[in-house]
Amino acid sequence: TESEKPMDENLGRYVFDDTLTRGEKIFIWIYLPIHVLVLPLGLGSLAALTGLGLSEIDCNLIYYALGAVLSFIFLRRFFRRSFDRLCDRILPVVFSVLLGYMIIGALSYVVSLASSLFQVELDNFNNNTVEQLAGTSYGKTMAMAVFLAPVVEEPLFRAGIFGTIRKKHRVWAYAASILLFGLYHVWQYAIAYSDPLYLLMALEYIPAGFALCWAYDRTGSIWTPIFLHMLVNWLSMTAITMSQAG
Repeated sequence: TESEKPMDENLGRYVFDDTLTRGEKIFIWIYLPIHVLVLPLGLGSLAALTGLGLSEIDCNLIYYALGAVLSFIFLRRFFRRSFDRLCDRILPVVFSVLLGYMIIGALSYVVSLASSLFQVELDNFNNNTVEQLAGTSYGKTMAMAVFLAPVVEEPLFRAGIFGTIRKKHRVWAYAASILLFGLYHVWQYAIAYSDPLYLLMALEYIPAGFALCWAYDRTGSIWTPIFLHMLVNWLSMTAITMSQAG
């Protein structure tokens, strides 16, 4: 029962207990490189070779939809166990989502300030791509960014990477998850432009990567970072809509 779930010395923080079974770990560690490396390169090439005429947004939608379907098939019991924790810890989950969003805002300001002090100009091509896709097909982009991406990315980067390492070393769990989460969003641009300096764009994902790990670590439910991720992307999409309307 929930009363038997211990809490550590930090008020409101549950001892991390969101564990994956052996089969769930196998799926995540097999699918992770496929999702990060194989599918992004393969879908575009497949569309070009077969002449399907898929647009960029269609390829992205297929990419995340496939990941979401596979996640719900192979991780359905994990999602259910984690949802039970969510129900037992609803107030800490809501608090963590709201505070997590504020943490992202504060850390984003720090990253922006550090970039200006060191005269590092970061032009986030990933954000630019999402903005362009929203301009051509807002509904599909909203479905991809707000509903599909968090359901796919959080089990991989938080449950898989963070959760596995968390049992052995908390700091390294944060570091690995944040680093790989950031590189995941920018590595294609470094290759496309043949310039490793574009990997510096990963710095912009440190705030979100940290807050998502913190939310998961604090509540022990993967649904907490999923909902936080959804909130961040939904507000970003709303801001894009307002800027395009203006």
